[in-house]
Amino acid sequence: MRREMNMTVLLAAGLGTAAAASADRLIMTNGVEVRGDVTRTSEAYIVTTPSGDDVAYDRDEVRRAEYVSRLTPDDAADQLAALRAMIEPVLDAPEPDQFIFLSDVVRFDDSASATGSSARFDATRSVRRTQFGRDRFGGRSFGTDAFRFDRNRSGTVVSTVERGQTSDDVFVDEWLRYVAPFTAVAQDPRYRALTDPRVHSDALGDFARRAPDRYDAASRAVRDALRALDRCLDLAADTRKRVAALPLLSLSDDEAIRDLELDLERERDRLVTARDYWRQKDRVNRAEDRLRERIVERDNDLIRARRIAERKINEFAHARELTRQLLRAAAAELDRAKSQP
Repeated sequence: MRREMNMTVLLAAGLGTAAAASADRLIMTNGVEVRGDVTRTSEAYIVTTPSGDDVAYDRDEVRRAEYVSRLTPDDAADQLAALRAMIEPVLDAPEPDQFIFLSDVVRFDDSASATGSSARFDATRSVRRTQFGRDRFGGRSFGTDAFRFDRNRSGTVVSTVERGQTSDDVFVDEWLRYVAPFTAVAQDPRYRALTDPRVHSDALGDFARRAPDRYDAASRAVRDALRALDRCLDLAADTRKRVAALPLLSLSDDEAIRDLELDLERERDRLVTARDYWRQKDRVNRAEDRLRERIVERDNDLIRARRIAERKINEFAHARELTRQLLRAAAAELDRAKSQP
């Protein structure tokens, strides 16, 4: 392939400038390093030298290419500020707490606390503290009909909750509303543009991966913040899926249990007119056993699903706090980088 400039001239022109220290570079198969602004095509690498000349190299001549972001710390700081303005109001929004709804209709031990936040799915007799210092329910749990907001069960009715709706339903609705802004951020073209990691995208994501060596501390700080934010958005989507699935899981199990209840009723009706009372009684007992086993299976499935959802929500809470801290740290590092020559 024809070259517009030989390698000797390129090295002399490129390496003798301060800008070359922040330039892309090609590591050739013969060990020579070529610096400049590198553009990759399907057939070759094009290197633009500081003097503006272009040199093309066959891809089989190049061992590897190393790229450097063209974004300055000032530009990176501006982009980080725009990203923080987008995400921090979402991170700072209060997490919904099911204790708010349960506390008005269920009496708990004195150890119960209305502060803090957690996923609370089980209506139970007591509250215990987790290792994270957040409240969660422990002890005996009840079915979905155990604590309906009903005047016959409690003298206090929550005015903001539709009568007859279970506490689980309330929490699911509140949680889906809570994570909706996180989903909106993840799908926002501005977020994708700011965090674009592609080579020479002139975005914060490019600076996080390929900043010049002298900005290494700022680059690492930005990279850590973007990774934490990405994980935070992933956990928001994961918790949304798991929490939304809880009512559906309960509904599918309830249908199977209703079928078994009908079978039991039929067997009991036959017991009244059965010629062989004890044989029919054995059929009733087997129907009761099937129903009991299915209820236990349903309860165990729900407990498992709720525990997994609770664990993910706790992870999400920690991820939000870590993201806040790392975004602030990245801003501080970029401020220091801006003062460097």
